[in-house]
Amino acid sequence: MSAVDHTILRVVQRLALGVVLISACAAVLLLSDWHGRVTRRAAVPRVAVFAFSNQGVMEESVRGCLEALAARGYRADETMQLQQFSAESDLPTANTIAKGIVDAQVNVAITFGTPCLQAMAASNRDGQVPHVFGCVTDPYTAGVGLDRARPKLRPPWLTGLGTFEPVREAFQLARQLRPALQCVGVVWCTSESCSEACLRVARDECRLLGITLLEAPITISIEVPDAAKSLVARGAEALWLGGDNIVEVAAPALIEVGRVAQIPVFANVPWHAANGALFGLGADFVEAGRITGNIAADVLDGRAVAEMPIREGVPQQLALNTSVPATLRDVWRIPSNVLATAATVIDGTNSVKAPASSVPQAGATNAPKCWNIHFLNYAESSLLDECLQGFHAELAARGMVTGRHCRITLRNAQCQMLNLVTMVDAAVADNADLILVTSTPTLQATLKKAGQVPVLFTVVANPFLAGVGTDVSNHLPTVTGISTMSDFADMAAVVRECLPHATRVGTLFSSNEDNCVYNKDMLAAALQKVGISLDAVAVSTSAEVADAALALSGRGIDAICQVVGNMLDTSFAAITLTARRERLPLFAFATSQARDGGAAVTVARDYAEAGRQLARQTQRVMQGALPAQMPIEYVSTTVLSVHPSNAAACGLVLPSQLCARAANVFGVAGEPHAAH
Repeated sequence: MSAVDHTILRVVQRLALGVVLISACAAVLLLSDWHGRVTRRAAVPRVAVFAFSNQGVMEESVRGCLEALAARGYRADETMQLQQFSAESDLPTANTIAKGIVDAQVNVAITFGTPCLQAMAASNRDGQVPHVFGCVTDPYTAGVGLDRARPKLRPPWLTGLGTFEPVREAFQLARQLRPALQCVGVVWCTSESCSEACLRVARDECRLLGITLLEAPITISIEVPDAAKSLVARGAEALWLGGDNIVEVAAPALIEVGRVAQIPVFANVPWHAANGALFGLGADFVEAGRITGNIAADVLDGRAVAEMPIREGVPQQLALNTSVPATLRDVWRIPSNVLATAATVIDGTNSVKAPASSVPQAGATNAPKCWNIHFLNYAESSLLDECLQGFHAELAARGMVTGRHCRITLRNAQCQMLNLVTMVDAAVADNADLILVTSTPTLQATLKKAGQVPVLFTVVANPFLAGVGTDVSNHLPTVTGISTMSDFADMAAVVRECLPHATRVGTLFSSNEDNCVYNKDMLAAALQKVGISLDAVAVSTSAEVADAALALSGRGIDAICQVVGNMLDTSFAAITLTARRERLPLFAFATSQARDGGAAVTVARDYAEAGRQLARQTQRVMQGALPAQMPIEYVSTTVLSVHPSNAAACGLVLPSQLCARAANVFGVAGEPHAAH
């Protein structure tokens, strides 16, 4: 594993723990309050919908379920009291939510995913709550009291739908597309009974077909990329993604490993074809959700659960990506008869053959789609203001009218992680067509929860720390954007030019922001090259900034050069006050911190240009481009700004050559102005 991979792994682990804890706490709070809210509406049935995650097949199943309930007269906040929960792919969280649902004494609990079935069954051993399950590969191997040989001997409060993936058919199709196929690799989670059930069928089918099945067991989703790479190294000619919830969370990373190795991924979930898999052959999970919802509606109508047998099987769907074969090292061909049976075909030009039910009928309007865009931000800052100005100006310049071509929902988490998680959930729940994000924390949270919604980012220094990929071309297929990494080399040169005899410079950095730590390290390396050492003081909350700045000023530094960080940008005034009081020259990386703040000199990326680049990428996606086809871009323009009055207040005389080449000279004769 490379150093970058190790860094990404640490970031993902740190983020995952925080998000899981927040999700668990939120679930407990919601459940604890639910009873108090619903007792006032006793005549309205209470329904809990509980999924293992809010992505992919789970999302499709929940959607189908709610559609079926509504068709049967059970509509949220009208004729039923609905509460939805997601375990965010975490088993302890699933157990906590399941216990809360049982304690709330709902009229019916609907679970999606084998782990949720198991968690709910364990908490509901006495049958306090009628339980309907869906999106479960093999309920008879889940250990919840079901026996395929004796179907009537089961908990009388438990029923649902089993959706065993067409594993045999997937391998048979893979062999049909490449008759010479000899070796397939699979990553699977050892703690999931559904994964093991699919694996047993795969082993048997591979034995019949004469295919060697290479296995890479894992325990958590962050192990998926390395496990997949190990299969490639062992000679896998293709990778198979079966019925495994844990691997499903990391499906984009698995597909990316296949893309880099030039071998195909085939899956038992149709929609993976849109993300780069050669094909996905599996259940129509929207229809599976509808069946599950109708079973739940029968329970709400008064039918005894004990009289409702476990059902199995739903219609299959095939999705093909015909652009994949041309990228592979071996010959894979899609015969015309296979192409004709596909419900969905992605052809590489972003045109899609959709199921007949979704094709516009005669008389339908051809009005352009109004895109539902959510623009999510972590904190108010001058960088965000500049970015938004550039973004909206570029949209207008390109003739894109808000309200006609797109509807933009702008949200800000105000530096609160709980707000950030809620914002992403709200975007997904609102069926966002596109999510735009600024800042690394926002990007990290969105990667965790956005599923297959396209994501574009900006105002992110190093997106690879957030887990988007390894370089500008090798990134997650649903994500791309604009890196605004600071120009550390130019800053170091400017500091040396202004302070020829300086030996030590100080900065504050936010210890819980990965990109801020990265910025600090990069500045230290750049300053070292010009003979200056960096003294850095860590802060974790905005309340600590003033005291930390004072402590930093007492360390014998020659100046403060403040790196970019979400929390520090919002607390820049406190840093300015200390610099003024201690007569320390202040350098910064945002133009506004010279124009409106106390910085003497700023060496800044053009954040308005970052917004304009984001607008251009947004238009490309709206016109049909896929993020997978769009390399990550950099903002390469550096803007030098000076504020002679701020410099004088700290005892610094700016070099005339520096002022002459500055793009902006602020504070002259009391009025800021552009030099040229």
